[in-house]
Amino acid sequence: MIECTDLVFLNDGYCVAIAEIYIKKMDLDISNIKVFQKGEKEWISLPSRRYEVNGKYIYKPVIKFRNKDLHNKFMIQVKEAIDKKIEIERDNIFAKEEHIF
Repeated sequence: MIECTDLVFLNDGYCVAIAEIYIKKMDLDISNIKVFQKGEKEWISLPSRRYEVNGKYIYKPVIKFRNKDLHNKFMIQVKEAIDKKIEIERDNIFAKEEHIF
């Protein structure tokens, strides 16, 4: 099971949030997962480091799967966990707004 344990909303171009997940089976936390949105398209990116090479920035993943199928399945589960957390946070925001007045 993968759980999104923290979600910070941003207003930084296409990066709309940074998340942290917990993988119970491995007792592992992964931080700095970026959530992007451009129009109707949404995607996530695992932690990476930025390097400058010949005046251009490149990004190298901090962790990666060697098996593409495992990577894709993992990313789907992470996105589902983040989407679930977004729904919870959205519900909490609306619940707080109802009690303002």
